[in-house]
Amino acid sequence: FADSLAGIRDKALLLIGWAGGFRRSELAGFRVQEIEPTTIGINIEIGQSKGNQEGDSEYVSIVSGMDASNCPVRALYHWLDAAGIKRGPVFRSIKKGDHLQKSITPTALYIIVRKYAEMAGFNKRAFGGHSLRSGCASYLLDKGVPTHVVQKHMRHKSFDTTQKYNRNVVAKDLVGIY
Repeated sequence: FADSLAGIRDKALLLIGWAGGFRRSELAGFRVQEIEPTTIGINIEIGQSKGNQEGDSEYVSIVSGMDASNCPVRALYHWLDAAGIKRGPVFRSIKKGDHLQKSITPTALYIIVRKYAEMAGFNKRAFGGHSLRSGCASYLLDKGVPTHVVQKHMRHKSFDTTQKYNRNVVAKDLVGIY
């Protein structure tokens, strides 16, 4: 990531988006007032979203990472400090001269994910706005986190939705087919 303001923002956006398993619309609508520090990281309050049409408050916990260079909580606070953001939208578009604009759009998030996937040597067409969310769920399941814990973290209403990300279950289902 570049040390530019946009690079600092992008790092925080990608790390928080992945660690929290957020939807693009949730990241775009995320506000400073919704961050609650905890003894082990932060809680982020999410209001209305695709999975929460009623707008009841839901909370996503993000634990501070052991490696400071990849810690989503540190990256978020570094972004807020570097940008001088105290209230309002967390992730914002940036114009020339490092002028902060309004909240970033879900489409811009999609473009950022693809940009960094390509920079990392991946085919950018294989990535999109859902990649942070699906990557989080798949990683947790691959690491053996119980499915009901992943379901709660991802805010899935259905167990079946969470299971769609469980590559181990899919692989076991394929055994004996070939």
